[in-house]
Amino acid sequence: MDLSILSKLSLIEDNLTKKERRVVEYIVNNGDQVMHMRIEELARATDIGYSPIYSLIKKIGFNGYREFIISFTAERVQIKNNESERNNDNNLLEQYNSLIARNLKLINSKENEELVHMIIEAKNIYICAFGDTSLVAQELSNRLRKTGLTAFSVKSDADEMLSMASSLTKDDLWLVYSMSGTTKIIINATKIAKERGAKIYVATSKENSELLEFADKSRLVITTATYEQSRILLSTIIPLILLNDQIIATLINRSKKYEENAQKVSNLVIKYN
Repeated sequence: MDLSILSKLSLIEDNLTKKERRVVEYIVNNGDQVMHMRIEELARATDIGYSPIYSLIKKIGFNGYREFIISFTAERVQIKNNESERNNDNNLLEQYNSLIARNLKLINSKENEELVHMIIEAKNIYICAFGDTSLVAQELSNRLRKTGLTAFSVKSDADEMLSMASSLTKDDLWLVYSMSGTTKIIINATKIAKERGAKIYVATSKENSELLEFADKSRLVITTATYEQSRILLSTIIPLILLNDQIIATLINRSKKYEENAQKVSNLVIKYN
């Protein structure tokens, strides 16, 4: 499944020029009219020349305006159909499936193996996140500990985050979950972690995030695109929950001992609960 135009715009939105953003804003707010516009009409409506329009559509993978407008029209029709049925449970399921499929499109088994290798090799695994995303970090640290690995969820507190980063060694892994890629405290803590020699892995939805400058390995994820109706209905942390599941699945496939360790913990919880 190809990434939608809206997903592509979501990934690059922070890397657009002012004129390109003006085009995006007009397209988003006037989608029904844009479907029937020639490029000269769009240029006139946005009060800019052709160059920013061609630059924008090239950035999202189209060779020309005609190719873009055909794809945009098909996508716009589908979104309008989804909006008209958004109270339907089947439609919600379709949106979940679409979001998961778009994220699976971005990854491959090699990337999963690389991340799991970093996790296994680390003496300590520190999962850094902020706000709602910290819930996903906490879940992963709990699941990793059940497999026998030493993992910690870094609290969403500036002092503790910086203190934790300052204590890292070259044998540790600093795993960052940041959908926006712009949270200053996470950027500062990650910079410190890098200076301490720790391995850095970053998962973000922004391909030009400053965090990627410090990453040894990274992964882009698609959240509910900024311009989609589904952003109202779906949680923005779903792609990271999917990533957690992929990590655990790959870990268990790597060695049965991790599954056995997790099962022992589960049995103890059942016994003493």
